[in-house]
Amino acid sequence: MTEIEKEYYKRLALQEEYGGTNKPVNKIIPLVSVVTITYQHAPYIRQCLDGILMQETDFPYEIIIGEDGSTDGTREICIEYANRYPGKIRLFLRDRKLTQYVTKDGRTIRFNGHFCRAAARGEYVAICEGDDYWIDKLKLEKQVEVLKNNRYVLCCTDFIVLSNNNMKKIENKRDEYTIRDIIKSDIVATLTVMFKREFLPEFDPELCMLWFGDWILWINICRNGKIYNLRDHTSVYRINPLSLTNSTNFKNRYADKLYMYKVLRKRFLPSYREAISTGESLVYSNFAIELAYAGEVLEAAKYLAMSLSKKLSSATIEKQLKASILITNKQFYISIKKLKLLS
Repeated sequence: MTEIEKEYYKRLALQEEYGGTNKPVNKIIPLVSVVTITYQHAPYIRQCLDGILMQETDFPYEIIIGEDGSTDGTREICIEYANRYPGKIRLFLRDRKLTQYVTKDGRTIRFNGHFCRAAARGEYVAICEGDDYWIDKLKLEKQVEVLKNNRYVLCCTDFIVLSNNNMKKIENKRDEYTIRDIIKSDIVATLTVMFKREFLPEFDPELCMLWFGDWILWINICRNGKIYNLRDHTSVYRINPLSLTNSTNFKNRYADKLYMYKVLRKRFLPSYREAISTGESLVYSNFAIELAYAGEVLEAAKYLAMSLSKKLSSATIEKQLKASILITNKQFYISIKKLKLLS
């Protein structure tokens, strides 16, 4: 067992549930566990929890909240809700000294989400982080019906992006996806997900430090079956500049993605060779686009060349073309984008 694994399991054993384990919620057998991790979400957490509590189901469900040491009032709101809904909520009040582990090379590993998923008791697990919220009161009911079909191990839905009071509907192009699709691109929005808990993988010390831990989670789950996408807009993803995703430097984001593919190559070849090559190519071309926007043209050209060397196909050519135009003439690219000649 690695040092990271030892730390994870040692700290997991120290978890204590707010109010003890004799509350009404602890006496039910939930069909669904809803996992909410939250940190510094005081302006949003009520809306998040209300969207979960409004669910209309003919089965019991539990809400597992992992409050990660907030200082802005989030913790107090979570305690208020836990006291008000003892038949629904299991609250864990955590300390970031316990949930964050810094490796010898200075990388921070966050355990809060892992701890929450490990606490889930339901046959199915759904996720809604503290700055997102659900708008469909039948979301859980619909997804359970989908997952009764043994073809599917994960169900996601269409959703809405909220940014500066503007809402944009996001729709997947198909109803059904395979592991090959999700290896190529992270098509699943975490706030929309429900999956079968039996396929929840063990803590992964090699990939636990990735800032996008959910993507590799979906890949591992989908080794066991397909994804079904409901064509309902059930959830709202809030663009929060303070979130981990939006506060992570774009170069670090792409470095993590490329590291993930390195690990996937080691684990999954030759079964998913084409999907991995396509995914790597898309990451390289998207990295080239962001570098070109940032004015780092030579670096962008290097990553575009790497994209072309990995894969040139109908799945990659649009991104590679965008990168090429940006590198050669940024102003021309901006002009044709304004004319909506490029997506």
